[in-house]
Amino acid sequence: GQRKPNRFDDGNADKNRTIYTIDDTVCLPADEEVLRKIVTKHCKSLDKYLENSPIAAHTEAAFLEVKRYAKKFFPDGTIPKHSSPGSSDEPGLILDSGVGTGRSSRMLGEQHPKDLIIGVDRSHARLSKNDDATAASEDNDDFFVQVVEGQPNVLLVRAELGSFWRLIIEEGWEVKSQYLLYPNPYPKPRRLKSRFYAHPVFPVLLSIGNDIIVRSNWEGYVNEFAASANIVSDYNKAMPITYADKPILSSRLLTDGPQAVVIEKEASALTLFEKKYFECGESIYELR
Repeated sequence: GQRKPNRFDDGNADKNRTIYTIDDTVCLPADEEVLRKIVTKHCKSLDKYLENSPIAAHTEAAFLEVKRYAKKFFPDGTIPKHSSPGSSDEPGLILDSGVGTGRSSRMLGEQHPKDLIIGVDRSHARLSKNDDATAASEDNDDFFVQVVEGQPNVLLVRAELGSFWRLIIEEGWEVKSQYLLYPNPYPKPRRLKSRFYAHPVFPVLLSIGNDIIVRSNWEGYVNEFAASANIVSDYNKAMPITYADKPILSSRLLTDGPQAVVIEKEASALTLFEKKYFECGESIYELR
């Protein structure tokens, strides 16, 4: 599936270009001032946006099922919350947002056997590829929430992410890490506001997870994600962003990256995208 070597022959021998390559020569970067105006506007109008965006009913049903399962999963029946004392070694929640077919959630479940991995995607078609996943409870077989066979710490959830994030905030859940692995880049300039970092729900996204890990093969995407996070952070310092009358962000967001990711072997690829990129030598970038 590799492109012919001369497909992107721009005289730059340092770049390894493949069929999957997206970079600033293919998709122009967003104007910094335009991005700042968009993100700042979303911070200012977050309350209005949420007021006009009701939580999806099917997502609320899925969340309730996740909540029931989580209470059984944790030893004392208590789901980790911000107000509860705890340590990083104790069982916790890890959110895999936009999980696709679920490969990454399965692998995260292997890497973090004590934690409950919640993989969320809105697509029934993608999630239905997990033939060995079964309903999380006998009373709920509508495919909203399924548990992976042999991995009781991995849930695959069909839900709308914006609504799911809001429900996590309302419950006050403490999320150790949130992964956004290969979010849809919407590379056309006119679709800028569809990207996570330029979407009205972005401040809510940033409030979920003590660590947020974003990966993409488009370095410009993760650069602009970091830029937007800094814009939200600057705004939040001057005027704390709230949801349900409660601050939802820390006073300062610190970004580390993006950094190039090296996958040593195919089996360590977290997603099917990573597997494809490993096979053809496509570069991967990670932002924390």
